[in-house]
Amino acid sequence: MNEVKVLPVSEIYEGQCLHVNGFPFVKNNFDYEFTSNNEDFDHATNIVRHHIVGCCVVAEGSNEPRIRFDLTCGYPGHEEVNGMSGGLVLNVPCLGGTQYWVGMAVQVDEKNECLDFIPAASLIDAIKNYKKSTPKVIDPAAYLESEWSDAWLSAEGRQANLGM
Repeated sequence: MNEVKVLPVSEIYEGQCLHVNGFPFVKNNFDYEFTSNNEDFDHATNIVRHHIVGCCVVAEGSNEPRIRFDLTCGYPGHEEVNGMSGGLVLNVPCLGGTQYWVGMAVQVDEKNECLDFIPAASLIDAIKNYKKSTPKVIDPAAYLESEWSDAWLSAEGRQANLGM
């Protein structure tokens, strides 16, 4: 398998053509009325990957890169990209050029009609070193009282529940 090529932050520039990939909810419906002869299934879903091409802009007053769609396909609106968070942002290379991982889609800025992303170069160390990190529960509901919460939150409980 080829190594992922990460575009350095210094090579992300205004006007650069960027390609956002993800699975928007409007194209990936959940069918809870699904019927099957197999009792193991109680719903179905489509899995449709969607791609949108946009241009890199730099947010006013910061150095944060964003993606605008007005020069390409037009602003798709929040509904069309809702669910694409976490998706890949890639560059669109010239013919024969190298494609790089530029970043990870984060959120849509409705007011400015942009999609925010985190540059891949900012994420790569965290990804490479995730096994060295200290686990921390960040879901506030995880600490609510329940029959299983104490067992789950104990070290032994996590190991048993996660198959460790």
